[in-house]
Amino acid sequence: MKSCRSSNPLPKALLVITLVGVVGISKETMASSCAVPGSHSSIQTAVDDPSCSDIQLASQPYDEILEINRSLQLAGPVSGNSEIRGRVVIGQAGTSVTLNNLGVHGACTGGVVRVTGGAQLAATMLRVTWNGSVLCAAELIFRDGFESP
Repeated sequence: MKSCRSSNPLPKALLVITLVGVVGISKETMASSCAVPGSHSSIQTAVDDPSCSDIQLASQPYDEILEINRSLQLAGPVSGNSEIRGRVVIGQAGTSVTLNNLGVHGACTGGVVRVTGGAQLAATMLRVTWNGSVLCAAELIFRDGFESP
């Protein structure tokens, strides 16, 4: 009786490596962490880069008005003081944004942090402050797009 076994194990080994390589690639492993400053010169350029799903900020002020229309995480260092001086606008249905260890300082007009269009915001250690000595109404500091004029 003849054996069906091959004496050359190389084709089986190549097949296994190929399958592991194809199965191991996922959307999550293709996304990357980006640094500002570092891989990107501004927060908005990192936000606009679809390969950046995790944006890490250095401990410094950033004079920017951010428009975020895709899901991502934006974080400053735990023991640092990263502050966005301007406004953060998060919009577009299905967008989920996480802000961690950040400050946002801006004007009352239009909201310092604004979430619109069915987007979602999760935050940990988010400090929101506003310009001037005039007391802002709460809905002008944080707006979710459902306020009445």
